[in-house]
Amino acid sequence: MGAFTGRSQATLRCKLPVEAAIAAWTDLGRQGRCQPVAELLEERGGDLRVVLPEERHGPARFKGEYVLRWSVEGRTVRCRSVGGNMEISSTAVFSPAPGGGCTIAYEETVSLDLGLNRILTKAVRPVAERLMSRGQAEYSRKMQAELDALG
Repeated sequence: MGAFTGRSQATLRCKLPVEAAIAAWTDLGRQGRCQPVAELLEERGGDLRVVLPEERHGPARFKGEYVLRWSVEGRTVRCRSVGGNMEISSTAVFSPAPGGGCTIAYEETVSLDLGLNRILTKAVRPVAERLMSRGQAEYSRKMQAELDALG
């Protein structure tokens, strides 16, 4: 059916040491500020519920909703969706940078299924993929700005 997947990679740099950068990355308030075009953000016991505004493009309509959960494993922060109608997974690997601060290698995959037939999927794919790519780039830009503000 009408499945779409967006993948992105980014390298972020910050002046914070690794431990402080991980703490900043996993702060739910900061994560909420970095979510692109969210209509609703709600903290739920360590998770973050995100509701996006409805997108309409021709016959296709989609209102994204998901719950994000983070886990820290050493210098790696993983995030995945645990509910909703979008599958999201990301990995951020924090490495000390020469001279101080750290480098963050960030990868994210976003998948959704609009339930469209093959013909409509072909017509909607460029719009859906452009919107996903724009959202992923905006998240990285906002997170970089948040980290820059801290150090």
